[in-house]
Amino acid sequence: MSAGDTWLCLELGEAAGPASTSNDTHIAFDVAAEDFGALRVRIVEVADLWKANTSEGESVYFLDPDGHKLEVHLGSLETRLASAFDNYDGMLLID
Repeated sequence: MSAGDTWLCLELGEAAGPASTSNDTHIAFDVAAEDFGALRVRIVEVADLWKANTSEGESVYFLDPDGHKLEVHLGSLETRLASAFDNYDGMLLID
């Protein structure tokens, strides 16, 4: 879903409910390609990682000091959707 420059990805996972430890809910931030490498190095130095990247483009999934799940990534909604339609069965585009 998108509203202006903000987009939301709804993903059906194996776990259900907000209390699940495997809950994948997180906030993601776009990062410019020229800034990503240095930012990734800094994040890995100071934060705990919570997930390995399996999505399109480069991403780092990390926890903030309060344990909130965050992601910084390269790519756009368009590149993510194109990759998802190529790699996942059952993808739906609702317009």
